[in-house]
Amino acid sequence: PPKPLPAAPAGTSTPSTPSKLHMSKPAGGTPTKALPPTPPPKKDMPRCHTSPLPVTPPKPGNLSGKARLERARAKLTESGQCHRELVVNEFVQTESAYIQTLEHLISYYLQPVRCRQLLVPIDIQTIFANVEDLLVAHRKLLPHLEKLIMHTDSIGSASIAPLFVEHFEQMLPLYFYYLLNLTNAFSALQRLRSPLVRGSCKDFHTFLEQQHAHPQANGVTLDTELVRPLARVCKYPLFLKELYRNTPLGHPLEARCRKACEAVDHWVTRLNKVKATFNSRHTLLIIEALSPADPTLQMLAPGRKLLREARIQVIGQQSQRYAYFFNDLVVVCRGPNDKVVGQYSLRGSEVQCVDDDDKRLLIKLSEPNGSLCFAGLFDSETHTLYRLMIASLEHSGRSQIREPLSSIIGAADSRSRMRLQMAELQVRIQGWTNYVCDRELLREGGEYMVNKKQRYLFLFNDTLLLCTRRTTNIFLFKQSVSLQNAHVVEAEGGNGIVIVIASSGGSNSAAAASGGGSTTLHIDGMGMATQLWLQSMSS
Repeated sequence: PPKPLPAAPAGTSTPSTPSKLHMSKPAGGTPTKALPPTPPPKKDMPRCHTSPLPVTPPKPGNLSGKARLERARAKLTESGQCHRELVVNEFVQTESAYIQTLEHLISYYLQPVRCRQLLVPIDIQTIFANVEDLLVAHRKLLPHLEKLIMHTDSIGSASIAPLFVEHFEQMLPLYFYYLLNLTNAFSALQRLRSPLVRGSCKDFHTFLEQQHAHPQANGVTLDTELVRPLARVCKYPLFLKELYRNTPLGHPLEARCRKACEAVDHWVTRLNKVKATFNSRHTLLIIEALSPADPTLQMLAPGRKLLREARIQVIGQQSQRYAYFFNDLVVVCRGPNDKVVGQYSLRGSEVQCVDDDDKRLLIKLSEPNGSLCFAGLFDSETHTLYRLMIASLEHSGRSQIREPLSSIIGAADSRSRMRLQMAELQVRIQGWTNYVCDRELLREGGEYMVNKKQRYLFLFNDTLLLCTRRTTNIFLFKQSVSLQNAHVVEAEGGNGIVIVIASSGGSNSAAAASGGGSTTLHIDGMGMATQLWLQSMSS
C-alpha cells in the first residue's frame, strides 16, 4: 500500500480538488505519485424506479366456441376460395396448351401425310383416328372455361365442374374410339417400320425424320404426340377432385361438384378397363396370327387376359426372347410381334423359383407337354413375373366370360365401332389389302361350299369376302366379290343362294378371272341361315 502523504506546513490550506497531481518527496527521498482525492459521497438513490410503467391493455378474454368456429370457417373459406381459383386457372391454361398440342399433331403430321399421300387412307385413319373431332370438341369447351375465369367469387370458380361434365359427356364417345384405336395405331406404325414394309414407304419415314428434327417439334416424336389425349383424360379426375376438396360444406355448388367428380372418375375408370380388355384381345389376335397354322388354335379363350409383356432369357439359348404372360398361358416369341416359338399352359403346371450356379434367380415352368426355364433381365423383374404366375395359378379356377368386340366397344358411336371392327379385321384377315375406313361388316360366320370349295364368308355393305380358315380367328383371303352389280337370288331347295355378277363390275376378281360375261357363285349348305344371308345381301 502506498505510504501516507506528509502533513502540510502550518498556515497553508489544502485545495479540496487539485487541478493536477503534485509530486512530493518523502523522507526517503524517492518521489511518489499523489492519489486522487476521494469523491464526495453521492446522495442515496432509490432502489426501485419510482416513475410509472407504461400500461399494457389487458388481453381480451377467450372467445366463445361459436365465435372461434365462425373465425375458423372464415379463414377456411377464404383459403379454399383462393385455392379453387388457382385450380380453375391451371385447368384453363392446361386446356389451352392441350388444344395447341392437338393442332400441332394435325398441322405437322396428319395434314402433310394426307396431302402428299404418303400413306394409304386406311393407314392414315388407323394412325390418327378421330383427332380432328377431338380438336373441334375442345375448341367448343375452351370459351366456356375462359368465361368462368372472369368470375372470382366462390360460386363462379366452383361452377366449372358441372359445366365440364356437360361437355365431357358429349366427348366421351370420341375418346372411347380414339383410346381404343391407340393400340391399332401403334401396331400400324410398328408394321410400317418393319423391314418388310419399310422399303415401300420410304417417303413416309423420311418425312417423320424431318419433322422430328424440326426446331418447333422440341424433340417430340409422333408416338409421344399420339399418347397426349390419353394423358389428358387421366388428369381430368385429378382437377375435379382438387376442386371438390377445397369446396366447403354448405357451398351452393358443393353437391354438384361431388356428383361431377364421381361421374368423371367413373367414366375414366370404365374407359381404362375397356381399353385393357381391348388391348388384351388385340394382343391375343396378333399372337394367334403369328402362330403356326392350326384350325383348332383358339387364343381368344374365355377369361384370358394379358398380365405383362417382358423380355426374357431362356436358359440354354443365347438370344433373348419376348414373352407374353396371360392369366393361364405363357407365349414365347422371337421378338415383339414376331414368330411364336412356344406356348406353355399354367393350368396343371408347376412353377418354381430357383437359383443357378451364378446365384441368378430363375423360374422353372413344368407342364405335361414340356418345361421352360427362364429369367428376366433383372432379378427384380424375375421376382415380379414369378408372383404374377403364382397369383394366376391361385385364381385359375375362377370362371370368367370373354366379352365380344361388340360389347367392348358399345360405348362408341356407330361410325367408331365400324372403324374399330375394320382395324381388327386387318389382323384377322391375312392377304386382304383393299380396306376401306367406313366399310360396315354386316355378317360374319359359317363355312359353306362356294362353287364346291369350302370358304369362310365375311359380308360387308358392298363386298363379300371368301376366305379359308388358318386358325380359329385368323383367315387367309382368297376372293372378293363386289355386290354393287350383282344379282342375288335364293337357290333351288332353299339351302343356299346364287350370286350372279355382271361383267360391268370389272373390279371384281371373280369377273376378271372369267374374262368377260357374267360370273355365278353358288353358295350351298346354309340351311336355316339362307334367309338371313339373302336379306343382308339384298339390303
